[in-house]
Amino acid sequence: MNEKPSTAKIALKWGAVAGITTIIYQTILFVTGMNRNQSLGYVTIVFTIGGLYLAIAEYKRENGGYLSIGEGVGLGVLTATIMGMLSTTYSIIYMTYIDPNVMKEGLEIARQQLEDQGNMTDDQIDQAMEMSQKFTSPGILFLGGLIWSALSGAILSLIISAIVRREPVDPFSR
Repeated sequence: MNEKPSTAKIALKWGAVAGITTIIYQTILFVTGMNRNQSLGYVTIVFTIGGLYLAIAEYKRENGGYLSIGEGVGLGVLTATIMGMLSTTYSIIYMTYIDPNVMKEGLEIARQQLEDQGNMTDDQIDQAMEMSQKFTSPGILFLGGLIWSALSGAILSLIISAIVRREPVDPFSR
């Protein structure tokens, strides 16, 4: 009977690669001041998709060319969560200790956007900003980052697994 490849080992490898790639990219954005450009932030989705695909492809290769959707999704969630832990931890450390102005600037931009919309009173804007500040604590940011990573990993790995899956004709052959 063939032994299954280690999901944890593959997820740790590709989650770390994608996470470190994201950290390098985030550093470039922070240092250049481009972190305020929301569209550049979407590039990290490419790193996530790449890490998930490489993890799923390696698992399939080590599993004799076979991959079920469930195996791919499980591996993808674990890989994305590892990536999210690394990149979220880095972001929190950066915004808390290295450059705390990043968070302040983000809140100022959010306030300005609410004011520009013109459909809220000053009191409502103040309340919204108070609530936003409560969600910028390191613990809440970390938890939100992990949840977001796991959910996006589940969705993306479901899509990737559906594309690259290959089930054995005889399910008892593995």
